[in-house]
Amino acid sequence: MSSVDNEDVLGSFDNAGLVKVWEALLQTCQYRQEAVRKLDTDLKQLEHRRRSLTFEVLRKYFNVFERIAHLLPMEVRKMMENETQVNFAQINFSFFSCFR
Repeated sequence: MSSVDNEDVLGSFDNAGLVKVWEALLQTCQYRQEAVRKLDTDLKQLEHRRRSLTFEVLRKYFNVFERIAHLLPMEVRKMMENETQVNFAQINFSFFSCFR
């Protein structure tokens, strides 16, 4: 679909021509909206999978740290939870900053 930069071009169309241009524009917009929706769904699925894998690894290391630490298990858990909150904030910030 070609671009219409000035009003003179639009003035040269009759009603049927304008309807065809409008329908082509509408079809293009609908295609783009569907592509954006699909991309959004795909990215949400990837993000969910990434979070699941990350939580699996963290759970595994929580258990390892609780067994080998010289602190009480609840102290280790509190320390790890604080660290993961800080690190997740940094990971999310760095991940989303690449899209700016």
